[in-house]
Amino acid sequence: MSGVHFEGDNGVQIADNDYGGGVNVVDNDYGGGVSVVDNDYGGGVSVVDNDYGGGVNVVDNDYGGGVSVVDNDYGGGVSVVDNDYGGGVSVVDNDYGGGVNVVDNDYGGGVNVVDNDYGGQFTGQR
Repeated sequence: MSGVHFEGDNGVQIADNDYGGGVNVVDNDYGGGVSVVDNDYGGGVSVVDNDYGGGVNVVDNDYGGGVSVVDNDYGGGVSVVDNDYGGGVSVVDNDYGGGVNVVDNDYGGGVNVVDNDYGGQFTGQR
């Protein structure tokens, strides 16, 4: 990428690989509120490494904003598969979207239509 990074969120991004909707202060920080450590994806306040939960987390590597019931479950509502990051309903692995996601590795907050799409609204192809 040679020093170029895409910022698709709705808030403020101050570091590379920062996907958050609010304020993020470290690399690889996906949080919607305030995240204080590396690799912290939490919607509220996360205080340990690899703690992504906005609500209640019950297992290691549990990213859920509501209730997550399996390892590596990132869903904000109900997540039904491993590595499911969706805020609403996610139907495929590695789906990070806040609304509806239809492809793998889709991090968008609105509607995403391509792989590796981190946009906060509608994102097409870049």
